[in-house]
Amino acid sequence: SNLICSITSPFSDLFTTGEEMGRHPPNGKHPDYRIHSNYFHNMRLDYFKACGATGRQWGVAPCLITAMTSNSPGYMEALYAILVPHDAIPIWEAFMRDVRYMRRLHRTVAEFGIGSDDVEFLPYWHDTTPAKVTFSPDGGGPIRPFQVNYEIPEENKLLPGEAIGASVYRRKGKRSLVAVFNYTRDSGVAKVKLDLEKLGLSGEHVLAADAFSRRVWTRAVGELAIPIKSLNYRMIWVEALSAADYRRSRIIDTFALYPDEKMLAGCRPDYPRNESIGMEVAGDIRKDAWRKGDASFTGAQRTELAQTFTIERPCTTHRVEVYLNDSEGAFAIRKPVRLRIVKLSEDGLPTEDEVVGTDGFAATEADSRTWRYRHFEFLRSVEFDPGRYAIVFSKPAEDSAERFHTRFPAVKAQKLPGEHIATRETPARDGKDPRWKKDATRVICFGVYGFEAPEE
Repeated sequence: SNLICSITSPFSDLFTTGEEMGRHPPNGKHPDYRIHSNYFHNMRLDYFKACGATGRQWGVAPCLITAMTSNSPGYMEALYAILVPHDAIPIWEAFMRDVRYMRRLHRTVAEFGIGSDDVEFLPYWHDTTPAKVTFSPDGGGPIRPFQVNYEIPEENKLLPGEAIGASVYRRKGKRSLVAVFNYTRDSGVAKVKLDLEKLGLSGEHVLAADAFSRRVWTRAVGELAIPIKSLNYRMIWVEALSAADYRRSRIIDTFALYPDEKMLAGCRPDYPRNESIGMEVAGDIRKDAWRKGDASFTGAQRTELAQTFTIERPCTTHRVEVYLNDSEGAFAIRKPVRLRIVKLSEDGLPTEDEVVGTDGFAATEADSRTWRYRHFEFLRSVEFDPGRYAIVFSKPAEDSAERFHTRFPAVKAQKLPGEHIATRETPARDGKDPRWKKDATRVICFGVYGFEAPEE
């Protein structure tokens, strides 16, 4: 980081930058130049574009090393408000960051097909970019570009015409992502006019939606009036839907507000171990989970754990959070607990009808150091219909010299009325029933997260 070597760029897949980002007044480095919170406060946008952080000058993909030392809400969104419109999406996960928001963005651009050969980036600074934006601040008044929190020469200050705009990621004839940004001091409404012909889209099935949620759609013709926060951005997904998707879509007259992620199902106390009534296990079974030595081992016997949940309204789901801890072991060879989501039978037991398989989750790590809520992110968002489901936890077989399992504190089932856990041994042994066994007295601590469609 800090330097660009143009000689090596043609032989590189990626370069890192960003550690030098900070206060750079004209008379030398500022004694407090590091970025503590919002990048807009310290980093000059003219410097960001000129220093090579977008990678466009050198023909190699950039990866920004984050330097924030505070993780207050909105800071990660503000950083991506700079990165996404400049085609500089990858970041190095350093210092403070909002992992949930990062994964949401990564998942969305992956669903769009950001790595496809037909993707073209059309930047806001080109007159031919097929998205034109005007802006009306809340409360009226002139456009007030946000300037860094220290004095810089007039020629380095952000101009009103640079503070509002839109860049386009185009897959011509298929779909486009439009990144509309607001680098002003005021929230307001951005009016966006799309040139659908240049996007290669036509017909009444061409719709636009918030790219993160895509729960409601708006017709993409004319001007789109899009609410947008100060020092933030909106991503618009524009696509000519298939006949089947068009029939299923909910179409409204006004563009959706910022999507509100919520816990769709679950029981998520802040301190589960303070409320625990026992421990559930997925993985190797022991007679005494706390006793050392082979004497406590029952043989090559494993157990699966299932936790039921109910979805009340149609939704798009993308993450499960679970409070757990992996048993100690040879850390270098550990494999994390595996999740899958299945439908429930009429008697409330898991079926083999998978909604999300184990290969539908992003990679995670096994960590025996701390008890905490672990994030299990879907590789792709999944639409759930109202109904009853179960999260099934299992542990893969590992080194036979180690006894690996994952532990889950259980709390009273009254914490989540109507739900329960179930267990089964795999493989069944000693004539035991291999079917799931329900325990209606307890549940584990978890949350299922996503977006619901707005009320009609």
